Amino acid sequence: MSHQLLSKYTKVLYQVMIAIQFIKQYQSRTCDIRQISILTGFSEEAILEAIEFGEHRQQDRHEVINSKRSE
Repeated sequence: MSHQLLSKYTKVLYQVMIAIQFIKQYQSRTCDIRQISILTGFSEEAILEAIEFGEHRQQDRHEVINSKRSE
């Protein structure tokens, strides 16, 4: 995976985390992808891609850790 793509997803995920914290702190209702999109300026599709990418990377890290433990 290119460094540029990794950087893009990291930037989106960081902004999403900040938006979620803001929504939780200042609004009593639950947040949804539309609100996050409005706050971050990223499209809903870009946000979902970044979240999926983050989940995939986390799963890869767990697999590497588990394989090292079994050695």
